[in-house]
Amino acid sequence: FFMAASTPYQVSSVFLSGGSSRIPGLSTALEEMIGLPVAFLNPFNQIQASGRGFNEDFLNDVGPSIAICMGLALRVGD
Repeated sequence: FFMAASTPYQVSSVFLSGGSSRIPGLSTALEEMIGLPVAFLNPFNQIQASGRGFNEDFLNDVGPSIAICMGLALRVGD
């Protein structure tokens, strides 16, 4: 829809988030359908964690599922 709309902006990539983003083959199918790179949105890519409470594999696994929660949590201090 966005690509068909009259807008001066161009989409260069797509980020998936949420639990459904982990559906097997979804990112590959989207890349093939729209012809753009597709990646998982992981808020932990820009946040350093001590690793004492959670290991890095766990954070990478749940990152796309908690992107909205992380954004809301960061707004609390505003």
